[in-house]
Amino acid sequence: MAELTEEQKEAQAEGRKLIHSYQGVFGVEGMRTPQQAAVWADMKHRAYIERPVFQKDGAGHLDPLRAALADGMRVYFLQIMEILKGGSEPRPPPKVIK
Repeated sequence: MAELTEEQKEAQAEGRKLIHSYQGVFGVEGMRTPQQAAVWADMKHRAYIERPVFQKDGAGHLDPLRAALADGMRVYFLQIMEILKGGSEPRPPPKVIK
């Protein structure tokens, strides 16, 4: 395996710092402060983590746009969960080649 360049080592160090920053803000599972736990529970609710994204409106209809927005919130929350676990360092979006 090739040795990392200085630039790659710096990028890894920055990624680790960012993971620790996320952990400082949101806490770690089982070790959250009461304030972090309250924010985490609220974020889980708003991100539809434990409920379906398809919700009926007052007239009983399903709104696909609302479901798409809810799914987007869910994806962002799941990314935060992954970062908190240290499972992946934040990555830039992929480059689009035309």
